[in-house]
Amino acid sequence: MTESDRLLAVCRTCINSLNSVLGAGLPNNTVLQIKQNLFMLEAAMQDFSATPYDAADTSLPTDLKKASMEFEKKIILRAIESCGSKRKAAKALNLDHSTLIKKCQRYGI
Repeated sequence: MTESDRLLAVCRTCINSLNSVLGAGLPNNTVLQIKQNLFMLEAAMQDFSATPYDAADTSLPTDLKKASMEFEKKIILRAIESCGSKRKAAKALNLDHSTLIKKCQRYGI
């Protein structure tokens, strides 16, 4: 198991643990902010582990907007999958439900 695989496993464990403590006395905004950060970390780690790093390659992506949109789509998909609904995913991502719906329509989710 690689380091990035271990970090992904930790992220997933943290997300599952947070799901179980939502009603256990922690302020919802604190839990939701932590979940949002973990979703972003998980998505970044999966991108990192899926793309071999070449230390000699110092080139930047040519289309930042496209790369950002793909990253956002991955985060949204993982949040919906992890939370079980778009409404819960919107809360976890600190978005209005209507904003998430619009993003889902834009990305064909």
